Amino acid sequence: MIVGPNFQDDSMRVAKIQHASYHNALWIILNAARHRFVSAERIVQTRTELGRRFDLAVFDHRTLQRFHDALAARFRFRYCMESSLFDPKPDKSDESELINDLWIAFLREELSRLLNTFEELAANIGIAASYPNPEAKGTAAEEYLHELTVAEYPMLKL
Repeated sequence: MIVGPNFQDDSMRVAKIQHASYHNALWIILNAARHRFVSAERIVQTRTELGRRFDLAVFDHRTLQRFHDALAARFRFRYCMESSLFDPKPDKSDESELINDLWIAFLREELSRLLNTFEELAANIGIAASYPNPEAKGTAAEEYLHELTVAEYPMLKL
């Protein structure tokens, strides 16, 4: 995760909390996409090359970094600009943990919304992770993810 501002008054304190759970968030993204993709394979009773490659034990985090960072920035935008959604305010003693819990819950909900809205999203997440740069397939999938987030989150500088 690249910690930096994506909108005016962006919270670097919240970004640093998100940074601490970066790898966990990446696996949430990958596993949600994998589940969606493998479920589709089961429905059509066909196993694909991507489905086989999607079963990753490790992957280059950079392939999903921009996508993750866009979702993280969208959460911070909500947290900073629409803060009433997060009332009541947390106690200072457990604020970081609460913010992280809110971030992960947001990530799961937003990912579900995006996967339900964009049918090809699960495949593109899998392609990006399974065919890392410099493979043309993977870089095209990374670009798809970037363009999707730019269109979905016009309030952010991505």
